[in-house]
Amino acid sequence: AGQVAGMAAAVLAVGVQSASAGPFTRTDIASLTYQQIKGTGLANTCPVVEQVDGMKTEIKVGGNYKIDEFCLEPTSFQVLEEKLTKSGVVTEAVDTKVTTRQTYVLTGMEGDLVQKDG
Repeated sequence: AGQVAGMAAAVLAVGVQSASAGPFTRTDIASLTYQQIKGTGLANTCPVVEQVDGMKTEIKVGGNYKIDEFCLEPTSFQVLEEKLTKSGVVTEAVDTKVTTRQTYVLTGMEGDLVQKDG
């Protein structure tokens, strides 16, 4: 029984290691279990876009497209700060860090991508 438990722990450790290596495609993430993702931060990252048969995805001007499972993952954060200067109050963007529990990824968005007015 101890040997089986040791093997299970080794398999879990390998899974967690690979889960934190990234970047991952949606297929990669779907193949992982909850235990392999838990605590790695992978749940709060966007998957990379998969290439179909090694071809690049192209979006042509004027075409109508549908976006499905779109994900946005900010790489930096800024807040607006008002500063008093000799010429008056100036508002500028200042770098900051997230103070929440790492829940800043917007995922699962979908909609039509169309060109309007230019």
